[in-house]
Amino acid sequence: RDQLGAALAELEDGAGAVITASGMAAIALTLELLPTGAAVVAPADCYGGTYRLLQRLAAKQRLNVVFVDQTATAAVADALAGAQMLWIETPTNPLLRVVDIAKLCQMARDAGTKARRT
Repeated sequence: RDQLGAALAELEDGAGAVITASGMAAIALTLELLPTGAAVVAPADCYGGTYRLLQRLAAKQRLNVVFVDQTATAAVADALAGAQMLWIETPTNPLLRVVDIAKLCQMARDAGTKARRT
């Protein structure tokens, strides 16, 4: 696992990499790195497992989650005020909507959200 992480980090010019057993494990790990009460803007049509995890974390008041149509940039811009994370899935599952990742990341940066590749 360490060798795989080192190889991926090198390929992506990253400082390091974490290997998880599944995509949902990676998503859960990423969300756990946020402080309690952090605001997350997520796609309304994200993967069902991601949606349910975000809903559970919001119900426990662990995170403040706003689900938006990420093809509607005005709605994204409004939701980003005070957000710590913009969660992007493209294409979405199951609707296969495609969003402009670069544009959304720039909007997040402009709003003060730290944009990172994961």
